[in-house]
Amino acid sequence: MTARHAIHRLATACLILAAGLAEPVQAEQTPSYTLSQQTYDRLSGIQQLMDESRNREAITLLKELLSGLEGKNYEKAIAAQTLGYAYAGVGDYPGAITWFELSLAQQALPPEQQQNLRYDLAQLYMSVDAYEKAIAAMDAWLEQADVKEPAAYVLQASAYLRLERYAEAIPVLERAIALSAAPKEQWYQSLLGAHYELDRLGDCVPLLERMIRLFPHKAAYWRQLAGIHLALKHYKKGLATLELAYNRGLLTQEKDLGRLVQLYLFLDIPYKAGALLQKEIERGRIDGTEKTLGLLATAWIRARELDKAIATLKRAARISNKYSLSLQLARLLAETSQWRESMHILQGLVARKGHHKEKGKALMLLGMVQYELRDWEQARKSFALALKHTGVEKTARQWLAHLDSLR
Repeated sequence: MTARHAIHRLATACLILAAGLAEPVQAEQTPSYTLSQQTYDRLSGIQQLMDESRNREAITLLKELLSGLEGKNYEKAIAAQTLGYAYAGVGDYPGAITWFELSLAQQALPPEQQQNLRYDLAQLYMSVDAYEKAIAAMDAWLEQADVKEPAAYVLQASAYLRLERYAEAIPVLERAIALSAAPKEQWYQSLLGAHYELDRLGDCVPLLERMIRLFPHKAAYWRQLAGIHLALKHYKKGLATLELAYNRGLLTQEKDLGRLVQLYLFLDIPYKAGALLQKEIERGRIDGTEKTLGLLATAWIRARELDKAIATLKRAARISNKYSLSLQLARLLAETSQWRESMHILQGLVARKGHHKEKGKALMLLGMVQYELRDWEQARKSFALALKHTGVEKTARQWLAHLDSLR
């Protein structure tokens, strides 16, 4: 409960008090709840000052009044309560707490008024970070309340959460939600946060499923549910959650879309990964960078959609001269018997100046392509050059031996 809300509630209570002082209490009423004519008149005047926002003047007069009320518990309780409202009216919550506590200590107010004061006091405790006292005040309020308000449980749960006593906050929040005909979204969020802080991921799942039913357009809840499924290694459920969110148009950010693509690949569903990634690159929601195009090519290769993979790698090669990217393209072209196009790319790779760690692989592949084109002399030269590169020497010798056998 914020200080602003507390002030509003206290101001309302002041108006109720003013209405109660419209006329002196008659002698035939309960004696313990009777104000003397003198006290009534003085409180009426003070209440008028408070209605005019002249709380500082009211505070001075109330302290004078209190000094003469020893032994008059009910009148003292009323005056102290009024003084608490006056302090709250000027934003002095510690001062308001002091006088509310004094009022309650008299044990002289009518039960309903005593209850209202406990509730107001609990809100003020929250505003000054006195969370333990707020919990105790709400315990007392709940014990006496005939009708349990959901907001009262939420107030107490807020104190538990501030104290990081999450296990105690959870049943209180659940009670508030159960009692309310229309629980607030924030209550569910607080409950979810408490479960999460306790690492109770299994309990988060049904709660998030309920939140999604109540607030189906909140993408964050879909993402959270998917994330928890993945943390629990329920990968297929995580994928199903993200797929449903995507189909509902709730996943629009590149990070979320990329997560779905990666999950398709992880679960060995490469065609869907490729289809989704290509679609979102074309829509502009995923940047067509060398990295994402490389991932798209990987998806198509794993799906054995080699023509699509080649087209993707060609597109990537136009924006990047990365050695490994061109080598992968040349390998796919060779795999689909597009020998001359593959050879052209490989010749460019092996002609590059400087040392490239994959140059040996490029020479080996070039030799194989030249072999397929029956250019055995050029193939021999490529394999001989490959002998100088670590990792491919053995295979190069085998090819050279094979070429020798053809003579």
